[in-house]
Amino acid sequence: MRLTKDGILKTESTLDALILACLQKNQRGVCADCKKSLDCGFQITHKRYGESITLNDLALKCGGCHAKEHGFKNPSGLLRK
Repeated sequence: MRLTKDGILKTESTLDALILACLQKNQRGVCADCKKSLDCGFQITHKRYGESITLNDLALKCGGCHAKEHGFKNPSGLLRK
């Protein structure tokens, strides 16, 4: 995982899949906030930004909880499955 000069977080597909699998296992397949199942989709949220991000700095949330975190009424962006 790396942050580009323009602030875009990039991951390789294999690394991305491993990170998601670890987060899903650690969270037991539920949203980090509301604890609802993530079977219908999820978004990755950052607890902290920067260059040395670890798994502990990331969480999976349902679209509704991720929207609330950013002050939106409705989810925006794509949901991953």
